[in-house]
Amino acid sequence: MSPISYTPVEELKPDQHQVNLKVKVIAQIILGEVDDYSQINILQPNAMVIIHNARVEMYRGFMRIVADQNINAEIKPVKDNWIMINDIEDDGGIDDGEKN
Repeated sequence: MSPISYTPVEELKPDQHQVNLKVKVIAQIILGEVDDYSQINILQPNAMVIIHNARVEMYRGFMRIVADQNINAEIKPVKDNWIMINDIEDDGGIDDGEKN
């Protein structure tokens, strides 16, 4: 099996499919009322999210990462020794200690 390649955020294109990303949560914004608060705190600022098999859609001129039933996501706390370049959402290809 070949190693997984991750797409840098700046290389994402509209309508792209089967995207693998490593991103850092910069902020949490809750839009509207929430009926179920049981999972609202899963994505906290500074968490690392590894996303497999996502797709990119356009919405009002902005690109969105779409999480549907085909997506596989893993949430990890950001390690202190990770270097986040200019606090961008992509980890810049920095090794997270996993063997891919």
